[in-house]
Amino acid sequence: MCWGAILGDGSRTLIRCPYWMDSDAYINILQEGILNMYKHDSIFNHDGAPCHQSKKTLTYLCGKKVCVFDTIQSLYSSMPQRLASVIKSKGCP
Repeated sequence: MCWGAILGDGSRTLIRCPYWMDSDAYINILQEGILNMYKHDSIFNHDGAPCHQSKKTLTYLCGKKVCVFDTIQSLYSSMPQRLASVIKSKGCP
């Protein structure tokens, strides 16, 4: 099994994964792979595998200030509710 990443500029990496993937193994792969490639304006996307969505992995990515597509999607989806709250409070906190 391999983990790969491709950036819009064409740079890429491929890393061999261990047979058994848990959050710790996935974080090790991220440390080796994404942190060498990730730029401040990048958006990282991965699927819903349990090791991708674990609290430990999401905390790690947040701590490294990695913008994850699932985060953007949830912010986008919550926009109508947040706007309604602002209107209801007449702009007050």
